[in-house]
Amino acid sequence: MKKIFSIAATLLVMICAAVPAHADGYNRIFGSWNDEIWNVDGDIVNNNGIGVGYLRGIGLTPKIPLYLEVGGTLTGGWGRYEGVSTDIFTFQIPVNCAYQFEFAGGDIHLSPYAGFNFKFNIGGDVDKENIFDSDGVNASRFQPGFHIGCHFSWKKLYTGMQYGFDFNKLASDCSTTGFSWNIGVVF
Repeated sequence: MKKIFSIAATLLVMICAAVPAHADGYNRIFGSWNDEIWNVDGDIVNNNGIGVGYLRGIGLTPKIPLYLEVGGTLTGGWGRYEGVSTDIFTFQIPVNCAYQFEFAGGDIHLSPYAGFNFKFNIGGDVDKENIFDSDGVNASRFQPGFHIGCHFSWKKLYTGMQYGFDFNKLASDCSTTGFSWNIGVVF
């Protein structure tokens, strides 16, 4: 785990040092619908939820539309499986590399991306019991992961979809993946 974090942090520092001072960038503010999927010993639990986030795109070169995207998203998800209620609240820090295709004179942008996600689990319950309590599930507070997706923007309007998975488990018997759909504005 420390090795993955160290490698990701080193790459981020190297990329940021290479950013030219005159490169263009963008900002996005968005709301999201999220589906975090818990695989608990083969049983699937869907935690549907909502989120709000900010993303900053930093141009990496003056001629190629390649961007480093960093930001933050606060999400909450709620689910039910066989009469048991679940919820999870997280703060996520994405670090993406995106390539931006322009169409219609620059009014339309399509940006496929891939990157790392640093997810901090703020709180969560299974049947009203804290999953981070050492007497109970003892879930992980930190889950780094990988995701891929695509942004689409038309003038100032933005939408995007993403799929991702976490490198480590939420709990000893629970791996997580997720899908999100974002809608917002670009400025």
